[in-house]
Order: sequence, then C-alpha cells, then structure tokens
Amino acid sequence: MSLYLPTHPVGPGTTPEDPATFKTVVTDATRALEAWGLRRPDVDAIIDPVLELDEATFWAHQDLGLAVFAAPGFVREYRLPAAFTVHSAVSDRFHLKPLLPLVEGERCLVLALSQNSIRLLGADRYGVRPVDLRNVPSSLEQALAFDDPEKQLQIRSGGAGSTRHTAAFHGHGASLDDTDRIHRYLRMVDTGLQEVLRDERSPLVLAGVERLLAIYRSQCSYRPLLDEGIEGNPEQIDDHDLALRAREIADPWFAAERAAAEAEYERWAGTDRASAQLDRVVAAAHEGRVESLFVAVGVQRWGTIDAGVVTERPEPQPGDVDLLDEAALATWNTGGRVFAVAPDDVPQGAAITAVFRY
Repeated sequence: MSLYLPTHPVGPGTTPEDPATFKTVVTDATRALEAWGLRRPDVDAIIDPVLELDEATFWAHQDLGLAVFAAPGFVREYRLPAAFTVHSAVSDRFHLKPLLPLVEGERCLVLALSQNSIRLLGADRYGVRPVDLRNVPSSLEQALAFDDPEKQLQIRSGGAGSTRHTAAFHGHGASLDDTDRIHRYLRMVDTGLQEVLRDERSPLVLAGVERLLAIYRSQCSYRPLLDEGIEGNPEQIDDHDLALRAREIADPWFAAERAAAEAEYERWAGTDRASAQLDRVVAAAHEGRVESLFVAVGVQRWGTIDAGVVTERPEPQPGDVDLLDEAALATWNTGGRVFAVAPDDVPQGAAITAVFRY
C-alpha cells in the first residue's frame, strides 16, 4: 500500500486538515485491499500500523508532503518537501512515480573549492543539502600531508607545537612550486570525487577564485560540468547563497536539456526510435532501451508485464501494477533520463513518450 498526501508544517494559528485527509486516503486504501480479496485480519495487519501514526505529535512535525508505504510487517513514512496530490495505490509493489521529481528532478551540485576547505552541496527546488566528502581531502594541507611523513604526523597530532605551512596562491603571486602543489591537490580532489559522484548525473557548478577554478576545470573528470562558475572566496558565502547562485546558473541548462529531449522525441516520432504507445514503451524500458522518457505524474495505467508482454486494463485487478510507474523506474534504473512532469507537459498530450537508444 502506497499513500501520498499534501501536508502543512504546523505554525501559530494554523489548523491543518491533514489528519482528515489522512483518514480519507487510508479508507480508500482499505477498500482497495478488500477488493483484492484479502481477509479482514490480513487487511488489519497492514492498516493498523499506519493508523497508529495518526496522533498529535506526528502531525506537529510535517513538511509539504507525506508518503507512507505499508506491507505485511512493514511500514515506513517520509516527510518530504513536495506537495503531493492525494493518492493511494495497492499493488504487488510500492508505487514510486510521485517520488521521481525528488530524485530525478532539477538538482545541481555545487563544489566550493579553496585551499583551506572543500564543500559539495546538492541544490534543488526544495533546498540545499551537504554531500558527504569522506574520501576527499578537506584542504591542500591535508592532501599534501600524505606526501610528507613529518607533516602527516603534525596534522594527525594537531598539537600546539605543530608547524603548518599552506602554499600561497593569490593571483599571479603563486610560485611555480606552489602552482604544482595546487595541481596535485586538485588532482587528489578529483580522484576522490570520482567515487562520491559515481552514480550522479546532476550538473556541477564550481565556486572559488578564478585561477583555482581554471586549474580544476582543466582536469575535472566529472560531466556535466557547467562552463559558468561562482567566482570569489566560497568560505565567505554560506550554503544557501551558494545554492541560489548555482541554481541561477543551472536553470538554463535544465531548460535546454528538457527542450532537447522534446525536440529529439519530435524528430523520431512516427519511427521505430520513438513511441507514445504504452506497451512498447514499458517493454523497451524493461529491456534497457529507453534513452529519454516523459511520464505524467498523477496518472495511472494499470496492467501487467509478463515475459515482455504488456497487458493494460481499464481498472486495476489483483496483481496489476501502474505501468507508467514501471516504465519510469526501469528507465531510471538503466541510466535513461526521466522527465516526470504534469500531464499537460508530456509531448503530444500522451501519458508517456519515449525515445529509444536503438
């Protein structure tokens, strides 16, 4: 059972209607479970732990949206920064398409570089969050300590008597030796980031002084790396402002990516390289052949997929899944680009469209 509803962060003078909405959506899901032919004790085993969430302390700590997933012996709830449409779904698997804009949405990365510190941030329409840089050197001093056993000992001890030297790097004043140190430092940063960003596809915006960014840009292996950066000392810019400035840089890139995907669909529409036919798209997605996909959020198409054969039904039956959900998740899992959009934003007014790799 999957439940989605919009919620309201509680503040002075507010009287949110969330508990009433929650009861309604749980009632709808209960009827759907009964329609599947589950015995009442089995329905209660799924529903009762969900109903236990409905208490004052629970509703006092909400975000813009609530997602609840329940199955026999399992219940998880997520307070999320997205205002979902009220919806419930009962199937053999959880209904996840409403979450796609959160994980495949317009998110950019901001890498704030200086000799003294490094920060990596994820910025989307819902806010900014730091990314763990566990395997990335946190400063030039830490990075180059591994080349100097005496310095490494000083940094590890951190004692009052330790002597620390950081290479000067101010415009044209850096010596050739210092510039070489900077190159080695940034190569180590890039090597560490390769592991951190291994599964990432979000555009990267650099922040730092001009010359430092130029050196890092020349050896950065991550793509897509945006041409425009945020110049200045990032140590003097907080996370929120970095995120806002990065989003301003990344927004045209996102618009261009979506326009390019729409144009690619229009180019191939009517050929074997594209389709708005649900069964073809679902089958191709399961085969890993979908390059880009537009899918309508808030719309369901119920049916089954068995050995590559897709069967759609007007009303869900036991064992059915949301075929749009299936196509979207299969595309995302095989490296395709998914645009989970409002129904009016899907090309040609369809519920789903796809461009195939082959």
